[in-house]
Amino acid sequence: MNNALPDLDSAILKEIAESSRRLTLPDIERRLIQRFRIGRRQIRRTIRRLLERNQLQFTYTFGSSFLEVSVNHPRFIPPRIWLAPSGTTPNLEDGQIAVLLQSGAAFGAGDHPSTRQALRGLQWTVHHVTAASGVISGKVLDIGTGSGVLLISALKLGFPKGTGMDTDPCARVEARQNLRLNGLDHCARIHGRALGSLQEKPALILANLRLPTIMELLPEMDRRMPPEAMAVFSGIHTAEEPVIVKRCATRSWACLWRCSEKDWSAVVFQKGNAMADGGSSESV
Repeated sequence: MNNALPDLDSAILKEIAESSRRLTLPDIERRLIQRFRIGRRQIRRTIRRLLERNQLQFTYTFGSSFLEVSVNHPRFIPPRIWLAPSGTTPNLEDGQIAVLLQSGAAFGAGDHPSTRQALRGLQWTVHHVTAASGVISGKVLDIGTGSGVLLISALKLGFPKGTGMDTDPCARVEARQNLRLNGLDHCARIHGRALGSLQEKPALILANLRLPTIMELLPEMDRRMPPEAMAVFSGIHTAEEPVIVKRCATRSWACLWRCSEKDWSAVVFQKGNAMADGGSSESV
């Protein structure tokens, strides 16, 4: 047992963020009492403070209540992106960006590992491209855009133009609202048409989707992407990662980067790159 006096705020937030399942208040109490020599009263007092600061929130499912990191509080996705719900203001350091998001139902507020991984993969890709050529050019295509968080992040990181696709009309409305909120509605469009109907050839494809959908769309993506274009795939279970890497290798797509968190994985590919598979990786 670790007897050192903990930073209880950080310990609670970390316990919730890194858990592979949702936690109730008794779950958190048992875990922290086991790790530290502290009482329930101290734990509950700290949790109450985190709730008052809007850093934690209660969610309710089928009669059970769970404590989760609040989506109404700015969330940092290292090294550069802050996800900031409308009405909040993160303290930005040099080079960091704020992606403003309205409260809504669309997936992508940063509370799921696949969204965070996609954003980390996007940031790695931007760094890779700028290190190689010094400039970001071409369009970004976000397939299954949801709230538009990936598309907006790509635009704020330097891509000049973009397109978001989603079959859900509610998600398309929310994505357009978030583009306007970030002052980017002039450089991106949102639509619900099929991938095969697009005319542009994107320099970057973002797809936070389940593996069967990615596999189904892969041939059309390949036809649309010019040589050296990049793709960031997330929403893939860690056990599925070798499947997508192997399939992309048959199309001469090189795996340049990978990331895993809570049994979810994200992978960055480059089309027509001669690098062997097994590039940079990180786990959380």
